[in-house]
Amino acid sequence: MTVADLPAAAGALAAVRIAQSVLNGLSGHAQISTGCRLVTTIHLMHRPVFTGRAAERQLLHDAFSLAADGRAQVVLITGEAGIGKTRLVADLAEQLGIDQLTGPDSEAAAQWRVGNCAPLAGTALAYGPFLAALPDQAGWLLGEDDSSDMLVARHRLFERMLALLSELSAGAPLVLVLEDLHWADESSRLLLGFLAVRLREQRVLVIGTLRDEDTSGQTRLWLAELRRCATVTLLPLTRLADSDIVELIADLIPAGTSAEQVAAVVRAAEGNPLYAQELAGTGELGPPPSISAVVLAKAYALPAPAKAVVDQVSVADGGMSHDLLTATVPMSEDSLVEAARQAVNSGLLVAADDGYAFRHALIRQVIWTELLPGERRRLHRRLAEGAGRAGRLRSGPAGAALASGGRPRPGRGRGPAGRAAQRGGPCLSRGRPLLRPGDRPCPVAGRTHPAGAGGGGPDRELGWSS
Repeated sequence: MTVADLPAAAGALAAVRIAQSVLNGLSGHAQISTGCRLVTTIHLMHRPVFTGRAAERQLLHDAFSLAADGRAQVVLITGEAGIGKTRLVADLAEQLGIDQLTGPDSEAAAQWRVGNCAPLAGTALAYGPFLAALPDQAGWLLGEDDSSDMLVARHRLFERMLALLSELSAGAPLVLVLEDLHWADESSRLLLGFLAVRLREQRVLVIGTLRDEDTSGQTRLWLAELRRCATVTLLPLTRLADSDIVELIADLIPAGTSAEQVAAVVRAAEGNPLYAQELAGTGELGPPPSISAVVLAKAYALPAPAKAVVDQVSVADGGMSHDLLTATVPMSEDSLVEAARQAVNSGLLVAADDGYAFRHALIRQVIWTELLPGERRRLHRRLAEGAGRAGRLRSGPAGAALASGGRPRPGRGRGPAGRAAQRGGPCLSRGRPLLRPGDRPCPVAGRTHPAGAGGGGPDRELGWSS
């Protein structure tokens, strides 16, 4: 993803300039990884409407009130990419009268500092988010220490940071926002853990955001230990209700859009606000370029066995059980388990019931569309053979996949909309009949798919015109 892919409207000029400054100097992989969050940020700048999240908004505001009264707080907001973590933080800034572009003015209720973590060639900068949030105050974080004992030097540094935050918050409450802590290095995690214990009567609110699918096992262990501190609150964000998504996209969809088309966007978004905004803005149900770039970057970073698992699951409507995957993918059991673990850790797949499914239907569409026709045929053949060996040719996820030709359909993911579709929701096909002249029976399941489509093509788009 490049800055050229970001919104180019005149009103977005300032946002694009900020995005350019963030992306310049990062590696190509880091640009792709950071692009999704930048799109979210630009959306929130131009979409002041905030829907749902009443309880979460209240919790964050209450945490600030406690901090302003001299009881320091740490709130860690978790959730999948695009779920609204940055938007929730921005909502608090708006409540406090803070403009995140220009910074707080003299009438704002608090000081506001923001620091981001960014991966650079697979590593993270030492104390990266703290340096980004306090560039004019904390240069000594990377300075030399006279002590020859590393632990003593680290303790002195941590104490200096505690003193700095105490000094900054003496005049007015301080909100310290640390974004994308799933990318934070060990030194940043240790410092935040220290502050969570030692910040007590300071007027400081620390807000951290973490993306679920990119959180490593080591970071999860750190979170488990951190939440035991009395000052720490873990705030997980779940997907929005369909009614909230409708309100969110109301001003983004073109005039004259039918209720059926709006419902199609809601189903495809599956409660993810960023996906909903992107889909409403493009007028199509296919994955927007910003989302496709992030998904493909993750997919091609996987080892070959894990990528093979992801590809195989993409042709199975509704996911695959572990037994069916074992009967389908030509790997030893140990290799398959390791590959599945890597696919789940990447955030592309999730462990669902007794098997695996895509985190979101749009992710599956990206993976499926990237496959060549010959690759799809081979994967369908393996699925059919594996289902036959497992004795499940006509039932379960494999039967559904074969019956549909393996084509991903909007709203067939894990969220409420996906479950509704599985109970009999409409299949979107761009207003065309599902069977057209030239279609031929699918040789495996006795169903039909378009001739020459290599096992069926995804119903990827629904234009605003019927």
